[in-house]
Amino acid sequence: MKLKILSLMILILSASAFTTVFEASAQPTWNLKIIILPSELYMGEWGKVYVNITNMDCSARENFFVELKSVSEKVVNELVKRAEEMEKMEWIRGYDLKVKNLWGYAGDRYGDYSLTVFDSCTGSKIDIVGVGLWFPFQEIGRRMTFWNTSKRTLEAFNPINYILHGVDPKSSTILSFRVYIPEDIPSEEISMKPIVDVRVILPGWFEYTLESYPVAENRVDILPYRTFNLTITDFDGLNPVPNAKVIITRLMYYYEKREYITPENGTLKIHRLYDDKYEVAVYWNSSYTQEYPFIQFEQHWAYDLARSKILKTSLFTLRIKPIDVYGRPLNRALVMFDGFEKIAENGEAVYLMVPQGNHTAQIFWKGVKVFDGWLWTGYHPTIYPWMTRPAVEHVLKLPVGDLIVQAVDTGGNSVGANFTVIGPNLETSFGNIYSRTGLLNISQLPILDYNIRVVNYSKLFKNLVEHTDVFRPGEKRFIQLPIHSVKLKVESMTGRPVADVILRLGPASSRTGEGGYTVFSGVPRDEYEVLGEWLGIEVYRGKIVVEGSMEKVLRAVIYDINIRLIDYNGKEYPANYTFLDPLGRMFKDKAVKNLRIEYVPEGLCKLVITDISVGRELLNKTMKTKELYEISEIVLPVADMKIDVKWSDGKPVEKAEIEVVDLAGGSMNAFTDHNGTALLEKQFFSNYRVTIYHPYTKLVVISQETEFKGQILRYSLEKAFVTVRVVDLLGNPIQGAEVYLSHFGVLLSNQKTDQNGIAFFKDVVKLPLYDAYVSSRGLSGSERVGPGGSIEIKLDYVSLAGLGLSISDILGIAVLAISIIIIIVIVVLVRRSIRRILRKT
Repeated sequence: MKLKILSLMILILSASAFTTVFEASAQPTWNLKIIILPSELYMGEWGKVYVNITNMDCSARENFFVELKSVSEKVVNELVKRAEEMEKMEWIRGYDLKVKNLWGYAGDRYGDYSLTVFDSCTGSKIDIVGVGLWFPFQEIGRRMTFWNTSKRTLEAFNPINYILHGVDPKSSTILSFRVYIPEDIPSEEISMKPIVDVRVILPGWFEYTLESYPVAENRVDILPYRTFNLTITDFDGLNPVPNAKVIITRLMYYYEKREYITPENGTLKIHRLYDDKYEVAVYWNSSYTQEYPFIQFEQHWAYDLARSKILKTSLFTLRIKPIDVYGRPLNRALVMFDGFEKIAENGEAVYLMVPQGNHTAQIFWKGVKVFDGWLWTGYHPTIYPWMTRPAVEHVLKLPVGDLIVQAVDTGGNSVGANFTVIGPNLETSFGNIYSRTGLLNISQLPILDYNIRVVNYSKLFKNLVEHTDVFRPGEKRFIQLPIHSVKLKVESMTGRPVADVILRLGPASSRTGEGGYTVFSGVPRDEYEVLGEWLGIEVYRGKIVVEGSMEKVLRAVIYDINIRLIDYNGKEYPANYTFLDPLGRMFKDKAVKNLRIEYVPEGLCKLVITDISVGRELLNKTMKTKELYEISEIVLPVADMKIDVKWSDGKPVEKAEIEVVDLAGGSMNAFTDHNGTALLEKQFFSNYRVTIYHPYTKLVVISQETEFKGQILRYSLEKAFVTVRVVDLLGNPIQGAEVYLSHFGVLLSNQKTDQNGIAFFKDVVKLPLYDAYVSSRGLSGSERVGPGGSIEIKLDYVSLAGLGLSISDILGIAVLAISIIIIIVIVVLVRRSIRRILRKT
């Protein structure tokens, strides 16, 4: 266990040490010298940038010694100068140059030397995987990084090579970059310098990117000139403007002016435009009416032009939408705009590249000019004072509407008709238009006067009428013909509307709706017979005289039956019923208190009512509909059965059980209350057997058959008396003896004897025979007695001094007395014997 704990502690300490080392080396550093060589770049153009990178690692130092043979004095002086430079930059910490031999030759001095360098820097090589160059533009940043991924291995800068040879090519490299400067960088970011990211493999490390590495010299300049494409378009920026003259003039320097002519695609190449503010004017000749020769005359910054790349002009896409007075488009309307004709497809005529200003327009509909006026296009300081929305869509509500004419009779009800319309020209005239409903509806006509002739011919009544009038489109108008409406309402005998009644008015017929109404339109003046048929049965017959439009209520022989179901006692009695009406329709329902059946025609009906519990038939009767309609209540053969049981002296018999057996099936039980009455609710009229038991017993005192028809069943029980006297063997009365009076084992009553030994039973039901049973002091006796009889029962004991003693008790007392006498004699004799013995001694 201790070994495991020690191992765990070592593992934790090792992990902690590893983490500390890793964190200490998580941000690698290296000594590189980066110089960005001079170059000039233009916005919107590609350029070249050169970057010099040198490995300046000096992680160790060492001494160096070399002998120089036959070296010119000039070379030695340059060598000394470079050594001093290295010493000053602390790449070495000193040197010693010794002359061993000197000589002259051809005017120069030569010699042999020895050079010792102290603490010269040495370092490790580094692998450069790639170098990224980017500008810190706010909206671009590293997203536009230009990479040179050529791999280079750089040795650490060797000051010895520099001192001896003046160069150290293995420690340095120059990388070239093809760089693009966006044309739309903000003016304040033009002075920004590039930033370098170096991806390296350091000794003992993995591949790593040294981001935003410090640059020793950064000599790249972005010149304030922008090269970009500029497209001249209409106001929406969708349609290019070809053959437009574009003049760009630098403000305050009007001599700096550029002129261009746009090609078919409307795009110009703007080359190295100085970053300043300019006046831009665009001239273009339009086929439409044009108030000004230019379509753009505004001031713009070079940055804004380069950024937008689109110069929108005051050429607009104009949409003319002619509509009628209801707001519906006038498809295929003819539109003339500045003399150019177009058809309004899908409700609009579209004109492209319309100059700002006032233009003429005419609109024709069905050969009639419905508009002639001026339409403004573009911005306007008075029409649109807020100057935020140009007028490029004109919705013109024109005097075009629907010609709606309804042919009606004198009652205002529509009648079928044939129409002839005569308008201002052939395109707006129509003949022989028949409408079954009498409605003429011709959509989108110019609002002018139209002559309309209306003809109505009724084949049923063989009658022809006509009328002519002048109408204008725009609202619904009515034309009245000299024929009439007859509105009839069919009601039942209770005044409720009856639907689906087929009414025949002369040769015409119609069916009543939900409200019991129907209307006969186009009826000439005359007297007509009216017949009504409902579900195949005639329910009405009569005559009416039509002298004008009229309304009348017809009372059909149709009834609503509403009968309350009650029992013999007048209380509601829910029951099931089956009803068959004269149409053969059967209606059924369960447990209803009211029998409601609507819309029953005159005829014979059959009604069957049954009990909800046992299904017993209570009523089965065939009657006329009118008879049932006149009945408000049906008394069913059901009543509460009340049974009254009294003694012969009129006193109620309480707590007597009554059993009632229906001879048709079923039985019930009840008990009389303190009034001697028992109630059995909702009993059918039938023959019953009623059995009455003696109170508190199952002794049958009455059992007979009775026909029940709602009357009170009354029964009377005759009373009798019985006297029982209890005496002992000597004929003495015994008081307090329990006397029980019963009939074949059924106890009727019980009493205690009085001081005379008598128990008197005066209110017992009269029966042929009674059993009297006496119990006293553990002795008993019994006798039979008839109603009104008196008996004496003798018990086997004697009553002495108020105590009752049986024969066994007397014998016991005698034996006890003799025993006591014997004991006394024995005691006396023993005492005498003791005395004699004492005397002798």
